[in-house]
Amino acid sequence: MEELLRTRLADEDKPIKGLLFDKDGTLIYLDDLWIQPTADFIEILLKRDPKDFKQEEINQVLSEIGIVDGQLLANSMAASGTIQSQADFLSQYIHQSAESICLEMTDYFTNYLKDNPDKLVPVCDLQNLFKKLKEKGYAVGLATSDSRKPTDMALELLGIAELLDFVATPDEYEEKPHPQALQQFAKQAQLKMEEILYIGDSFIDMQFGKHGAGSVGVLTGNTSAQELEGRADFIVDSVAIFFDK
Repeated sequence: MEELLRTRLADEDKPIKGLLFDKDGTLIYLDDLWIQPTADFIEILLKRDPKDFKQEEINQVLSEIGIVDGQLLANSMAASGTIQSQADFLSQYIHQSAESICLEMTDYFTNYLKDNPDKLVPVCDLQNLFKKLKEKGYAVGLATSDSRKPTDMALELLGIAELLDFVATPDEYEEKPHPQALQQFAKQAQLKMEEILYIGDSFIDMQFGKHGAGSVGVLTGNTSAQELEGRADFIVDSVAIFFDK
């Protein structure tokens, strides 16, 4: 499918002028990044609640949110959902509002990144990639399910914050697969929706990309090629393919 993508990018009759990227699982490897902080935060949250949760009950909550036996389940809430959606879920179990859980979780994740920058492992040389794409005339943006504060921290630590023309998080826009972020990227870049490809790793990402020129599924997340088949318009190993364009 990589050749199909190269052919599509070279199609002058239907030009691709904008590339909008997901973050976790697409620009950076996913599993090792969020498993530990998510599990730790949930355990802290539940253990301080008056309900006095037992470990097996904590494990059950982790399983439902998408962490089983220390592994992140593909397309689970923990893998591709927003912090708000996780907070809404957790608020069903404890005597704390979803709003306060969301704020606390956002700060926890932001501080985790700040204290553990080595956990942010890029899938390729992202700085060089985005520089080359911009030199070729592409508008380049990011649309993530992560909140603004940890997103800004991650982009700063990766050294790519200044290389992106547009950044969308669910703090400002409807969460994916709603097309609002894609629409705003198109408006800001003065492009048509059909001139923008979306690159991501989850089922939600593939739905989101359908609002534009299509979706490119990468295999650097934890969704397999077999699972992406029929959902993605193109399937590639990683965003490194764009070095070849």
